[in-house]
Amino acid sequence: MGEYRTTRGEAPPPTARERRHWFWRSLFTTIIVLAIVGFAGAKLKMNRYASATGYVTTAEYAEIRPPFVGIVTEIAHESGARIEPGEVLVKLDTTAAQAAYSEALVKRNVAKSDLLLARLAIEKEKRAIAETKGTFDSAFAMNIKIYDEQLELLTENVRLRDDEVKLAKAMLDACEIKAPLSGRLLRHTFYKGETVKPDMLLAEIFGGGDLLLKLRVPERYATRVVIGQKVRIQFRSSRRLLSSWIEGEVVETRDIIQTDGPQAFRVVVCKVDVSVEKIPPGATADAQIMIGRSSFWASLFGL
Repeated sequence: MGEYRTTRGEAPPPTARERRHWFWRSLFTTIIVLAIVGFAGAKLKMNRYASATGYVTTAEYAEIRPPFVGIVTEIAHESGARIEPGEVLVKLDTTAAQAAYSEALVKRNVAKSDLLLARLAIEKEKRAIAETKGTFDSAFAMNIKIYDEQLELLTENVRLRDDEVKLAKAMLDACEIKAPLSGRLLRHTFYKGETVKPDMLLAEIFGGGDLLLKLRVPERYATRVVIGQKVRIQFRSSRRLLSSWIEGEVVETRDIIQTDGPQAFRVVVCKVDVSVEKIPPGATADAQIMIGRSSFWASLFGL
């Protein structure tokens, strides 16, 4: 006996041929759509930006670091102070430098005394030999040459001792770390009695009126950043939900790759108008440097 089925108006199930037709039509449609999207993404050009971070500095700028390892004995100024060239900022312990300077002075005085005594003795000998010059001409000439060589050696020793005194005096003077230019001081964290090293940044001096933005560009984009490229900046101190970008331009690039721990970067300097935001020197910022245009897909995947 045959089967008896009833329906309520539903369409009959698709046949195998209809299912195959639907599958190939869907696949073909999907491929066409993907091809159109891919082609449109490849043709659509977008600005490419290199992300960077940095801070505001001035046209006249100096970093204050100790010239050698030493112990801080005095801190003359605090952050925000207005300073002039030659003012003492930090003093280091002078015990070792003073001892070296005193020792160099003593050695120089001894060398000068030796030279003076030798010169007097040689002059006396020359006069004594001169009295017998008519009989001993060859011996006289030889002795005079020997005496002259002795004086030359002693004179050279005095010059060397003079150089040692100058070097020791320079080391003693370097214990007073002075301001190289006028401006406003930004002191970093260090304390009286702390041992500081040449790689430690003690303070920064911001001088001059023109403000610049110094940025660290990751090594990945180092070769793609050149003078004249456009920059857009957001300062962290004035960031808001709908804060706008401040426009700027790259005006200087460093030719070396620097490192700070695991980070490798290239320093670039940008000119930007910060008068509207009233940003002080030292303010940090996030920036994007326009390094060219590429397709939508390259921008999306960072290729």
